[in-house]
Amino acid sequence: MYLVLDKDNVILYISETLGYQENGNVLVDEGRLAIAAILVKEVKEVAEVPAGIEAAKYCYTAGEGFTENPSYI
Repeated sequence: MYLVLDKDNVILYISETLGYQENGNVLVDEGRLAIAAILVKEVKEVAEVPAGIEAAKYCYTAGEGFTENPSYI
C-alpha cells in the first residue's frame, strides 16, 4: 500500500498502485487519478493500513505510524 502525504504528513490518498506522470504528478488507483506534485511532500510504502484509517483524518510519520490529524474537522 502507498500513502500519499502532504507537507504536514496528512494522508492525501491511500492506493494499492503507484505511478508518476512526466510532470511529476502522482498517479494512484492504476493511473485513474493524478494528484498534483505541488501538493505531495512524499509517498510512503507500508505493509498494511489498519482498518479505520482514512485519508485526511489521519497522518503518517515513519517511526510513529498512524496518528489522528489534529486539524481534521
